[in-house]
Amino acid sequence: MCSSDLRIELITNFVIGIILLYIAYGFAQDGIMKFISKGSTQFSLSSLIIIIVSIVVKEALAQFSFWAGKKVNSISLISDGWHHRTDSISSVVILIGIFFGKYFWWIDSVLAVIVAVIIFITAIKILGSTFSTMIGEEPKPEIIENIKKIAESMSGINEQTFHHFHLHRYGSHTEITFHMYFPRKTSVYNAHNAVTKLEDKIREDMSIEATIHIESK
Repeated sequence: MCSSDLRIELITNFVIGIILLYIAYGFAQDGIMKFISKGSTQFSLSSLIIIIVSIVVKEALAQFSFWAGKKVNSISLISDGWHHRTDSISSVVILIGIFFGKYFWWIDSVLAVIVAVIIFITAIKILGSTFSTMIGEEPKPEIIENIKKIAESMSGINEQTFHHFHLHRYGSHTEITFHMYFPRKTSVYNAHNAVTKLEDKIREDMSIEATIHIESK
């Protein structure tokens, strides 16, 4: 995956998250206004059929997006699946309101607020995942340990020289950045040569693109 594709995926994720926040706000506002006015919505038989078809179609699209997203490890496809899922949940809630609205005038309002909360939580998770990808996350201990083992097998590097690890995941592409200390007497050429070899070895053994920052002590 090239850098432009990565940027597009992050932007898509961010846009979907913002759209879901806006949808959540709309549901909450509508529910509160209906509760204040004690209003309810009337639906015809044709509207009922359309809602049921919408539930089936949207859930099918959600399931496909989840499947495709997991298959290619695409965050944006999974986020799009949640977008479809919130649409299907919204339609289910409307359907419940149709059947029980005549018994409880307030049910539309309450269900609208519940949907708003569900969509809001989903949006926050999507945005959180997007920001986590952009700023990086702490790698799992086994990843760090594997890097240290690789380094130990190479001359001039030991496990005490590493710090400040950050992992970035972009779909199926994974990058890691960290800092390495070298003794002050180490020449720039030797330090750069050692780092380049380590980056190549990490890429070969772990399928992770490494960027190592050189520091002296």
